[in-house]
Amino acid sequence: MLKYISFLFVFTFCSIAANAFKPNWAIVDSLDTSESKWGTPVTFINVKTANGKDIIALANVAFIAPHIIKSTDGGFTWEIKFRFEEEPKKAFNLNISESGLASFGCEDGIYFVSSDLGETWEKKEIDNKITVGFIGFWDYDIGMVQQMTNLSPPFKTILNKTTDGGNSWFEIDGPPIINVSLYYFLILESGICLAIEVDNSVDNKYYFHKSTDYGETWTTYAGPEVPPFGDFYFYNENLGFCLGGEDLNLPGGESKLIRRTSDGGKTWTRVLDTVFTPNNPVVSIHFSDSLNGAASTMKDVLRTHDGGLTWYVDSLYKSMKFPAGITEILMLDKDNILGVAFNAYKYIYRYTGVDPSSVSQSFPITQLKLFPNPTHELLQIELADAHNYDEYLIYDAKGALLQKSLFTGEVPIGNLPTGAYYLLLYSPTRTGYGQFVKE
Repeated sequence: MLKYISFLFVFTFCSIAANAFKPNWAIVDSLDTSESKWGTPVTFINVKTANGKDIIALANVAFIAPHIIKSTDGGFTWEIKFRFEEEPKKAFNLNISESGLASFGCEDGIYFVSSDLGETWEKKEIDNKITVGFIGFWDYDIGMVQQMTNLSPPFKTILNKTTDGGNSWFEIDGPPIINVSLYYFLILESGICLAIEVDNSVDNKYYFHKSTDYGETWTTYAGPEVPPFGDFYFYNENLGFCLGGEDLNLPGGESKLIRRTSDGGKTWTRVLDTVFTPNNPVVSIHFSDSLNGAASTMKDVLRTHDGGLTWYVDSLYKSMKFPAGITEILMLDKDNILGVAFNAYKYIYRYTGVDPSSVSQSFPITQLKLFPNPTHELLQIELADAHNYDEYLIYDAKGALLQKSLFTGEVPIGNLPTGAYYLLLYSPTRTGYGQFVKE
């Protein structure tokens, strides 16, 4: 019995010194525009990370001049790495590939790339001089740009691809357009790219296009029933979210929705359907893993710990009463979140749930990769080494032991109710843990 009681300490994952540290949100820094010749208003576009430590944020100063700031300590302190000193060219989307190649696009076919996680940036240009609304690379050779020939509705876009690291670009057909044009465009790992049509003039539906071969061929799905007035986010090929709502004919109000897909966009489920008035839409979502995520509205932060099936308002953020909401949120892990402020505010917010100066490992544990996640019947485990485990144990979110048995390489979970759970693998010398969702 004492052996199983000791397992519960694993769920803390660390021991906290008794120094009265309290989880909190705080303004940790701001973009210094004192040396900018373009003005002081700041519009943050994106905040991204490839490894959880090196974090890059892109902003337009005075709405026209790109600036890059970077943190190397998990978002506590920041340094300006790039200022656009020439004739300003408005920046759009920042992306960082799995290989660490960072890029963002600008007007007039200009884009910038960094191969050292944002320390230095190289200016490049596409011959057609068309605005680069999106640019992303899968690796140092293959990448794609979505160029915008019209920046206001009806949107018109074209897709270009490179196979030589941007030395040359060639136009590709892209997915079959049903309405007017593509607007949202995402690049994921292993050759996957997603495109969403923004115009719904034909049949009041969005259409969702997916390619798994670097944009060569595409599969099309009908999108959500009511088109969202917002953005799309995908954690991986299967788990994704769209943000938006339906016009309720209220002063400044729409119902604000989060829709979720766990099958790569084939089907969508409403997981949040709440009226925020006035003017408080969901604007950003990000997940640190397949279970833990955060979303920001113009006034609130929402949290989830079950893969986005349920959401709750972060009362700690709400109680701080910051001068501006978060335009884009970045969840580093379940205990650390970053956010950049709306519009003319320059602030960078950080949620710190565990005191970084007093964390020590309390048990020899290994993080496990569980798949598929979410799942219905059977959970597979990818082990980081050849270590043999004797038993598996499943706990609910309150720490109650629900299931245990000999470990044979996979875990049946068909008898569990729908929800989020912890899995432990035990041996006398090591413990492995992971979280999963039963759908």
